[in-house]
Amino acid sequence: AVTFLPRPGSSEAPQADDPVASAVAALDASIAAWLRPQQTACKERGFRFVVREGGFGSTLNSLVKELLWALLHGRPPLGEALSERSGSRRAQHRLRLVEPAPLELFRNATTCANASLECFLQPLTNCSAESRTSQRGMAHGGRWLEVVSHEEVLAMAPPGTEPLRADIAAAGRFALVSLLLASLLRPSGSVAARLRAVRSSLGWPEADPRAA
Repeated sequence: AVTFLPRPGSSEAPQADDPVASAVAALDASIAAWLRPQQTACKERGFRFVVREGGFGSTLNSLVKELLWALLHGRPPLGEALSERSGSRRAQHRLRLVEPAPLELFRNATTCANASLECFLQPLTNCSAESRTSQRGMAHGGRWLEVVSHEEVLAMAPPGTEPLRADIAAAGRFALVSLLLASLLRPSGSVAARLRAVRSSLGWPEADPRAA
């Protein structure tokens, strides 16, 4: 039988005798809380992820390890940054203070002047617009994604994250990646409107909210 995960943020309670579903629900709640920080946390612990741009899907997938690291370290993700793709493997792990930077490939000044993922998606956090677009934040080196594995990201988790890591282990990697991408892949208002218009023109029925 195929078991579908509850939509992130849903109120569906897992079965008490299903430890995997319970872990998924707990992990979902942890991700939701992480993405709704106090504004002081945005200013003091803001994190900028180095985007590896390619196709739209591969660009988003490149953020999974960055978002997992930020979740484990309790750093609110502010948005994109550019970082030099040079230096030793060890240097890529050193956090550095970087400026926000526009995307290089996904640019369209006529429809979205700031050239960020927010051209297509809702803001990832409730940090202020000023923080997301203008504030400097800590970031890894530009080759960090190339020198770190999923397992190493988990091993880097600081003390005090044992309950979160236990939920991640019990939920499994598929659920973890699905929940992280679900938190990211929420269409902006303009994109959602265009998707509805295309769906209507094709005569497709309205999407089931659980599958949206």
